[in-house]
This record gives sequence, C-alpha cells and structure tokens, in this order.
Amino acid sequence: MNLALAGTNGGVPVSDAPRPTQNLPELFHYPALVRPPPIQLVPADKGRSVERTALVCLLVALAFAAGYAASEYGHFRAWLERHTSVPQGDAVISVPPEVRISLGEPTEVTANTRGERVVWQSLDRTGGLSLKVSGQPKTALVTGKKPGIYVVQAYTAIDNVPSTPALVSVVVEAEKVEGKK
Repeated sequence: MNLALAGTNGGVPVSDAPRPTQNLPELFHYPALVRPPPIQLVPADKGRSVERTALVCLLVALAFAAGYAASEYGHFRAWLERHTSVPQGDAVISVPPEVRISLGEPTEVTANTRGERVVWQSLDRTGGLSLKVSGQPKTALVTGKKPGIYVVQAYTAIDNVPSTPALVSVVVEAEKVEGKK
C-alpha cells in the first residue's frame, strides 16, 4: 500500500525514495511525506468583500448592544422614578400638632399618609404617657397617666423610602377636656 502523493525528493520521485525501514514488514513502513500546497482561505480578489462583511457584522452587533443598553437604561430610570417618587419638602406623613386629652382616658390619634401603616413612638421617659397601637394601621391610642406635655413621633415608608418623623404634642390635663364625654 503506497500512500505517497506525486512529488519529488531531490529529483527522485517520493514514492521511490529509499526508506530506512525497507526490510521491515509493511506494518512499520512510513508513508511518504509530501508537503501539501498552502491552503488559501480567501481568494485574492475576494479579500475586500470579506472585510466589508466582517465590518457590517461588527456594526450590526454594536447597534444591537447600543439599543439594548438604551432600553435597559430606560427601564432603570422608570424603576428609579417609581421608587424615589417622594417629593422633596412635601410632608409624607402628617399628624395634628397638638392633642389635648383627659387624665386616664384613652384617645385616638390618627396620622394622614399614603403609606400603608404608621409606626408610633413615645419620646416620654417619665412614664406619664401610655401609647398603644390600635386595630387601625394609622391610628394609635394614647392614655395620660400623669398631667403634662408629652411628645409622640410617627413615621411611615412609601415604596421602601422612609419618611421624616412627624411630631405631635400630647397635653394631658387633670380636668375633663371640653368636647369629651
């Protein structure tokens, strides 16, 4: 079995070139080595069209990437607007500036807000005011244990953006407040 291709080796045909393994069985014979012609990937006259095709493909990919980035930026801006839509300087939560209550009588204090619920906190350290959350999410029950002026703060969050706390002064009076039973 002769695997040699046409060619010469110093004027001697490759298939007739002496082999160092002539006396070995055919299993150990080396095939004749012939250098193949160089592979030409692009014909010489077609080189410009390949460059143009590669450039067009690159520009299409770049245009796609730019369009995708612009679309994602638009989605990001819309998300940012939805989640930071609390107007600057606008009160997000409001409570009455002052509430007058009678000693020992529970009174409801209600906050006005777009938030779903309100967190109430008494700033009294003397124990003269009892503060409990009522069944309504924006209302608290305050009860005065000792006469005096106490401060309660309320805050909420809208779209995971916390509000500035609103303060209400609770005036606990020893005698019955007008307008109450």
